[in-house]
Amino acid sequence: MKSIRRYLLLSLILALSVGTLLVALFLYKKSAQEINELYDSNMKALAAVISTQLDISAPKNSSIVPDHNHAHQQAIVEEEEFLIQVWNKTGEVVYTTHPLIKFPRQTNREFFTIYYEQQKWRVLALESEQGLIQVAQPQEARHLYIWSLAKGLLLPLLLQIPLIGLFIWFAVGRSLKPLDRISKAIQSRSASSLEPLDLDVTPIEVQPVISELNNLLTRLENAIALQRHFTANAAHELRTPLAALQLQIDVLARCKTEQERIDAVSTLQKGIARASMLVAQLLTLARLGSENAKQQTVIELNQIVKPVLEDHLDQAAAKNIDVGFYGTEPLYLNGNAEALGIVVRNLIDNAIRYSAVGSKIDVMTYATDASVVIEVQDGAERIPEAEKQKIFERFYRGAHSNGMSGSGLGLAIVKDVIAQHQGIIKVSSRKDFPGNVFAVSFPICVGYSA
Repeated sequence: MKSIRRYLLLSLILALSVGTLLVALFLYKKSAQEINELYDSNMKALAAVISTQLDISAPKNSSIVPDHNHAHQQAIVEEEEFLIQVWNKTGEVVYTTHPLIKFPRQTNREFFTIYYEQQKWRVLALESEQGLIQVAQPQEARHLYIWSLAKGLLLPLLLQIPLIGLFIWFAVGRSLKPLDRISKAIQSRSASSLEPLDLDVTPIEVQPVISELNNLLTRLENAIALQRHFTANAAHELRTPLAALQLQIDVLARCKTEQERIDAVSTLQKGIARASMLVAQLLTLARLGSENAKQQTVIELNQIVKPVLEDHLDQAAAKNIDVGFYGTEPLYLNGNAEALGIVVRNLIDNAIRYSAVGSKIDVMTYATDASVVIEVQDGAERIPEAEKQKIFERFYRGAHSNGMSGSGLGLAIVKDVIAQHQGIIKVSSRKDFPGNVFAVSFPICVGYSA
């Protein structure tokens, strides 16, 4: 598992070290350049002074006496020490600071660099009317001074690495403490504690994560509350049919005649059918809350409506109900085919079950500028205005049911599915049509064609 603390510490200390080394390298190069230019300037000034003070054309015996401190020195080790050689026009040595160093007379002029006895030298050769002045210095002498100067600059830079590294370690630790507090706050909670975390005490950088976590906790709390409510309602609704089944079994057990047994079995079968339908509706309601049921694709509405209608033709024929379909196609929308099939199935099933014998049911699909619409017009008793919103509540069965068997979940499921598809359902009545009109509108799939 990756550690943010370790990653930050290593990255920052590595960046500090590399940056310090680059700065040190730059300072060393810059110092060497400046010092070389300074010594070249000193060599040029020294040659100019010698040319004015020394009579190069004079005989050798009349030349300036060499410095006795350096007369017998064989090597130049001081950074401010130079090898000075002077020749007259005839090629005789008029002056030299180091007689024991047999540095040859050079043919190059001005500044140049050569190797003498496996050592690199910096040389300035100036020729005048009287003779030649040659000033030389080994580069090693310069490097010794450059290195001694660089050590004074580099040592503080290198010392800052552990000092700043310690500060970085402390700062990173302090910066990550809010994450430790959040982690401990989450660990200390029980499974039922879903209160949102406090955003006011968290850093700005962490607030988006905490905000999303709070949103997740809120959704989880709502889901748990909804599930508890669903479980309580389901338990309440299942209690009645299960108790009725138990009574019907008791009645069947006490039957004495064949006719009584036939009637009891028929009643028991109806009770089992009602309980089975209730369980199926409850399972459908639970399944619609899953993430798979919320996955949507582009679908054509009539391809869902027609198969459902065909499946219900026998049910309608049993009540002598005329079922008509009027649709324009294609009608495209974004949705889940299984969930929309449940909507159409529940609307048509309700229409057939509650419509009067010998009545008519019309199913229509069409499009408006922004929506695709499916309408189901039944032949049932008109729903009172006071109940038009209540019929979509779970387990609600109004007075218009007229004792019809049902769980009170069908329209609640319809409403949930329509909400998942950003749709709208309206219940109305028309003067020219007996019964009720259930109209469902979904956003049209823009820019899609067959």
